Amino acid sequence: MTPHLIAGPVFSHYGLKNWTMLFLPEEVVCVPHRFWPILQMMLFTSLLMPGRAYAVASQEQARAREEWSTVDSARLPARAWRMPLSTLQRIELRRVVLTASELRIQQAGQGEHIFGIFDPTQLGQYAEALRRAYPRIFFEQ
Repeated sequence: MTPHLIAGPVFSHYGLKNWTMLFLPEEVVCVPHRFWPILQMMLFTSLLMPGRAYAVASQEQARAREEWSTVDSARLPARAWRMPLSTLQRIELRRVVLTASELRIQQAGQGEHIFGIFDPTQLGQYAEALRRAYPRIFFEQ
């Protein structure tokens, strides 16, 4: 099946967990990210080299789009975090100035899951794809 949107790299748990998010017709799947590119992005950002960090993020985005252009549920890694669409109450894209923008997912019976978006240039694309794919539960702030 073809994802509505492949978002990533995104981070959660204060940057300790990094993901590629696959927004599918019947579920949202968070696939754990490889560690080395995330370490590079953190290093370049801490050294005030955002151009290099964004270059690594762009490479990872391109790799994820190629790898996950079609998704077979049997091929997903065992560590993938799956959220069925039937349990999702709200998906919110929150644009934040001076820090990472956020993608917030509210799941029934659970707290709000917050994902930081590393590359702010992708926000428009994310908003458009999510608005089209999930019009009843997508909100933008």
